Amino acid sequence: MHRRRGGPDGGTRGPPELLPNLQLDELLAELQSRLQAVLATRDRMRGLLEAVVAIGSGLDLESTSGGSSEAAVGLVDATYGALGVIGDDDRSKRRLAEFIPVG
Repeated sequence: MHRRRGGPDGGTRGPPELLPNLQLDELLAELQSRLQAVLATRDRMRGLLEAVVAIGSGLDLESTSGGSSEAAVGLVDATYGALGVIGDDDRSKRRLAEFIPVG
């Protein structure tokens, strides 16, 4: 039988055990997965910032609306999207004045 040496306090603590390779591989895979999520979030934030700048610099409603629709579709990784522009009619009721599909 193998006995461990006691420490100064008389305990039976031995040398720390190394992580098994399988556990280390799982930890590295988790780290890689989280890093990919961080990078994806960074790319989405960059896209959002570009969309805000593009919308802020747009001078006409049509190009600004189309650009914001395309940016929104790209940011959420959607295949299709649309933007509805509400306008006033003669009877002071709000109605859909324009519909801008993307995708």
